[in-house]
Amino acid sequence: MPRQQARDFHSSLKVKIASQKIKSNTASKYIAHMRILIKTYKLAHDDENKTVFDGLNFKSENNANPPFSIDFLNDRWFKELCGLNPDQDIKLTAAVSHIIIQENQNRQLKTMAWALITATAIP
Repeated sequence: MPRQQARDFHSSLKVKIASQKIKSNTASKYIAHMRILIKTYKLAHDDENKTVFDGLNFKSENNANPPFSIDFLNDRWFKELCGLNPDQDIKLTAAVSHIIIQENQNRQLKTMAWALITATAIP
């Protein structure tokens, strides 16, 4: 692949960023994937290690999502998705932090063997 094709691809990604079809972080990932693909090919064929995508990057944006609230984690993740009761099943202040996995009104255990294993308190 010639360097000009890499530049053309880079330019097409700039257009997509400008039109807000993708974010700069996504475009950077696309470039990184192409770089890895070409480097892997070149290494497999004992070719040089440089690629036509070296040096073509985008300035990353700070678009990190805000952290989840404790209430959200307790209500949505632990209760609804995992079937855990955070007050009873999650032991973060114990000598060894742990989660108690046991059958309850929201969850049943899949096998009897798992029930025997988890019946033992393991902190």
